[in-house]
Amino acid sequence: MNTGGEMKVTILLLVLSAVTLAHSSRLYTGTLRFPDQQQQQQPQRTCPPAGCPIGAGEEGELYLGNCPRHTRPLVGSTHLVHYIHGGREYHFSWCSDGGRKYSWREAQDYCTSLGGGFYGVSINSAQEDRFVVDIVETNRLPYLWTSGSRLGSKSYTFTWIDGSPLTYTNWGQTGMQLRPQPDNNEENNEQCLAIINHFYPGDTTTWHDIHCRRGKPIICERPATKGGYKG
Repeated sequence: MNTGGEMKVTILLLVLSAVTLAHSSRLYTGTLRFPDQQQQQQPQRTCPPAGCPIGAGEEGELYLGNCPRHTRPLVGSTHLVHYIHGGREYHFSWCSDGGRKYSWREAQDYCTSLGGGFYGVSINSAQEDRFVVDIVETNRLPYLWTSGSRLGSKSYTFTWIDGSPLTYTNWGQTGMQLRPQPDNNEENNEQCLAIINHFYPGDTTTWHDIHCRRGKPIICERPATKGGYKG
């Protein structure tokens, strides 16, 4: 019997097994995760310095806490000019009607009902867009109608309420389907132009095409008048 030789072989096999086990333990130091168990990282929503919008859903109430305090009534009218900027006078619907929301057509009718040449806001430069964005964010509005639409357009392009083309744009780069705007997503019938405030993850305050029946407030504007205030 070659007992000594068999013992040596057994010891050698035990040593090799120990080395292999130690090497394997260095290879796998963490917890194994299978693809269906891995959690996908969700993009974080960012908000403007004024804070996240209040009432992001259509059923939510609008925030009225930052409406201008120093406003004066228009001559012959009970309505207010809330801001003057760049030779234009601006009226904020939510600061005068208690935070009501209108379809796009109702919003345009609201502006013209003020009289004095008011109509829904149109944005023709980066400077005016920055001004409107500041108003939206300061007032913590989740959204806002403009006068832009492609209703009745034969070429299906957006224009302002006076028929003039969009010479400046600030379309968002994402939306419900994560596609750049305008994406005509809802019922293939998003024909009105709204400003949306940090609504989608990764988006800022940008332009979106929206179904015209959706309810939103509006900014009305007109050329600044001379001596147009009482007092």
